[in-house]
Amino acid sequence: MTTRRSVPSQRARRPASVAGLLLLGMPLLLSACITVSEEPGGAEPSAVPSSTAAADASAAAVTPRPRPTPRPTPVTVAAEVLGFLPNWLIEDAALALDTDLLTVLVFHGVEASGDGRLVTQKPSGDVPDGWKALDSEEFVALKEQAQADGVKVVLAIQRFGWTDDLLARTRALLTSRQDRRALAQRIAKLVAERGFDGVNLDFEPMPEDLAEDFVAFVREVRAALDEVDSALHLSVDVVASLTGYDLAGLTADGAADVAVIMGYNYRTDGADTAGSTAPLEDPASGDLVTSVAEALAQVPGQELVLGLPWYGKAWSTESDEARSPTLQGQGIDGAASPTFVEAVELATQSGRRYQPDQASAWTAYPDRQCATCPAVWRQVWYDDADSFGAKIDLALEQGLAGVGMWALGHEAGRDELWWALRHRLRPRGDDEPPNGSASLDPESIRGDLEGLDVVEGAASLRLFASDSVDGSGLVLTRVGLDGEVDGNGQLMAGRSYPASERIEFPLGDPETGGSSEPGPRSIHVQWRDVAGNWSAPVVIDAWVVEPASSVTPDDI
Repeated sequence: MTTRRSVPSQRARRPASVAGLLLLGMPLLLSACITVSEEPGGAEPSAVPSSTAAADASAAAVTPRPRPTPRPTPVTVAAEVLGFLPNWLIEDAALALDTDLLTVLVFHGVEASGDGRLVTQKPSGDVPDGWKALDSEEFVALKEQAQADGVKVVLAIQRFGWTDDLLARTRALLTSRQDRRALAQRIAKLVAERGFDGVNLDFEPMPEDLAEDFVAFVREVRAALDEVDSALHLSVDVVASLTGYDLAGLTADGAADVAVIMGYNYRTDGADTAGSTAPLEDPASGDLVTSVAEALAQVPGQELVLGLPWYGKAWSTESDEARSPTLQGQGIDGAASPTFVEAVELATQSGRRYQPDQASAWTAYPDRQCATCPAVWRQVWYDDADSFGAKIDLALEQGLAGVGMWALGHEAGRDELWWALRHRLRPRGDDEPPNGSASLDPESIRGDLEGLDVVEGAASLRLFASDSVDGSGLVLTRVGLDGEVDGNGQLMAGRSYPASERIEFPLGDPETGGSSEPGPRSIHVQWRDVAGNWSAPVVIDAWVVEPASSVTPDDI
């Protein structure tokens, strides 16, 4: 699981889905020199090179809320959608989750002790946050609403053993038949008392010599739950390597309904090279394709759920190239786990790149921690609508029961990941591109020359875009200085960004059609939806002085 974060309260819970047009951005700022080209739309996302750009850090990237699926839906893909809800993200999750798509909400969670008890109080006397959250108004309201919407809300029982001391306690629990059974009974009692719809068991890691004991415990939990209600859900989480978990035993009759493959942490903080924490294919780190194939060699697909990350990984690196060696040392920022929203905000400033084999979005920007610290590159790898969609496709194509997400709330404020899920599970034909308008920020204009607005260095763009009410959702903006498009309708020379309302676009970068020479420029802006449709570019004509290229560590 990812690092815990403290998240402030934001606003009252919105309904699970919101009808109406999808609008993005600030009120439209019209420019007299906007024209529209007649290039055709396209269908396929593609990997694009990118480099960094100066950006206003306060410009929040805001994406419209999900819409309800128009009824009737032509096709519905039956799949389990299991979302983990950490106790510290309840309020954010309440703002974002789509109960029309979610089937199981896993509240994370309550700790199991090494002697068969549920931990309700720490040795210090403090009440654990997970236990405390069970009675919070925010969780109770979310739980009741989700259940009213037909979502099963289950309780995660966690037992982590990532140190020798903690693992010894796990061993003591699982090798004691008496303690196992006592814990199973306590779990079933808590589920009944609190009105949960079942249990998720998150015991990690699992030594191979405890595999049989863990299966016995899962069967004991199943039996205890059956005494309350045989329809109660039971799932188990397994690490991506599958080491120590007997999948066939864990999902046999009288055991768990499904095993959730935690398809992340293939790269951790100590990774030698930067890359996806959940790569689709990558022999260097291990990958989802391999994990799924190994799991399917043990059990049928309907007994498996593929858990995917709604967070990213960040490292300091030697270069801005994919697979760059990571850096550590004094004055160098260490590895981190940004949420999806945090990763998107960084990509909005520096440009979004895409690595097709790993199926991962990423971005890179120069970083210096202090005036005397070394200047290095910082890379952030994360899943966006394209990469998350590719991994959903893997699960569906391999016949798995569905997908899971760690963690609900990491996406609060943006909805692309829900749109990607909806596009796969509620598929509708979408061949209509989004619509958008773009203008220069009036405060960035430095006068006029030959009838054109004068800008210095970079274009400060203000954007307004929408997708149709039946569309798949707006996800990308692309900006370039050459209007030529490829066969998919995408600007050939340009930089892609997560869909946002503000972009600072450097005007001197040759990769996007720019140059270091001052003079007139035609700035082309287009938008893309989840289905891959690119809009025709909108064009802003301006006169540029001192064109800015991309920033490198040498420049800071």
